[in-house]
Amino acid sequence: MSEMKLIMENWHGYLNEERISLPESLDEWHNSSYITEILGIKLPLNESGQTEINEELEAHILNEHLLYEGFIDSLLTTAKRSVGKVKDLFVTLYKILKDGNALGSFILLLNTKVINPIRKQFNRAFNKIISNAPAKVADIANKLKQILKDKIDSFRALGDGWKAAMVGSTIALLLSFVYEKSKNLIKDVIGGELKDEFMEFIKGTFAKFFGEDLLNNISDRILDIKTYIGWIGPVVGGVDFIASTLEPITRRVAGPSLDFSRLNR
Repeated sequence: MSEMKLIMENWHGYLNEERISLPESLDEWHNSSYITEILGIKLPLNESGQTEINEELEAHILNEHLLYEGFIDSLLTTAKRSVGKVKDLFVTLYKILKDGNALGSFILLLNTKVINPIRKQFNRAFNKIISNAPAKVADIANKLKQILKDKIDSFRALGDGWKAAMVGSTIALLLSFVYEKSKNLIKDVIGGELKDEFMEFIKGTFAKFFGEDLLNNISDRILDIKTYIGWIGPVVGGVDFIASTLEPITRRVAGPSLDFSRLNR
């Protein structure tokens, strides 16, 4: 028996023991938008334009399905125990992550309504420093500008899927937080006044938030919603900030009124 076949048999045994829901046949997945739109996995095509899923890819799909199911289950369970804005956030996020079209809209709005506008303001400040400050200071600004670009590019390279939505949400939250803390200083820089306080902020908090381990940190924390909130909450000042920042987008995508009792799987 090949090693891959043994892995697959172990996967199926585990799935049966845990009673984890899967489509009746993996063949149904070959033509399903679930893999591409929800799990965010790109499927290879053969010369005839047909999807081909080998054993290795099948194992990857099953693994990603388990991660997704675990996160969705925790989201629904936590929503039932929450109240107010936090409950509304979890309920709407649950609905978005279950719908491929909603996921696409959510990711688009994260970009256009949060990430792009704030990035533009930081870039204006960075460009002002690069153009006018001494070389050493300008070099710092240039490096931080590139770091931010790299993180946003990495997020956009993920394309579709629930993981892309969570990475985008995290970048949006971090950007919103650092902007709230530094917007007056940014205004001063754009206006031609560079204060030491701004340089200390971007070398400290900003650089720490968007360090090279950011995407790995997000990936490690989206095993379930409690782990994720337990990590990002303290970073940005609490769950209320998360709810307030994401609510305009989640509500726009999922709708203003949801019947929570109907969110059954």
